[in-house]
Amino acid sequence: RLNSIGVPSPNEGDDVATLNTAVNALAGCCSPVYAPNNAPIYRVERGGEVTYHGPGQIVGYPLLDLREFPYKQDLHWYLRMVEEVVIETLKAYDIEGCRDEENTGVWVGDDKVAAVGVS
Repeated sequence: RLNSIGVPSPNEGDDVATLNTAVNALAGCCSPVYAPNNAPIYRVERGGEVTYHGPGQIVGYPLLDLREFPYKQDLHWYLRMVEEVVIETLKAYDIEGCRDEENTGVWVGDDKVAAVGVS
């Protein structure tokens, strides 16, 4: 069964990593390749470099038409808005999340709790 990024959907508890096609040295000529812990690594058409998908991770795929009001056709605006949804959701559970000025995502203390990307 393939998920929305074109790789087999891992079972709960399975590790999997995805590589941007720009990371050719790691991806080699075939997909998947395997990490030292036997987690499969798949090449996918998306931004970023390497993304680890681990047990218990929640993956969300918002479907929006950024041409419609009140949205903007701006990647950085969109990423900040997705981060804000995560921060506000954490706040509802009395958890303080924050952004990092240099990296996309959401942190609680020193721990990254949400990776944000666009496919």
